[in-house]
Amino acid sequence: MPSFRLIPNLTGKGWVLLVAGTTSEGTGAASELLTDPARLRKELLARGINPAGRVQRLELLLRVQSQGMDARRYQLIDSRVVRG
Repeated sequence: MPSFRLIPNLTGKGWVLLVAGTTSEGTGAASELLTDPARLRKELLARGINPAGRVQRLELLLRVQSQGMDARRYQLIDSRVVRG
């Protein structure tokens, strides 16, 4: 399953976004969500995460249905905000 992690960089003064999938289709679906601002905003708001708010540690997990080499559908199935 593809996932995203937004974590502090090594200096603690910036952020790193990690995008990973177990298949190229999964990584593609994750990239698709990241490059669709309207859908990403909708998904974040549905989980009580303010996309315009303070940057915080965040993890998102997707479920992807693929056919051949294409990710046909994906949905955000879980999220976690690490406070502090």
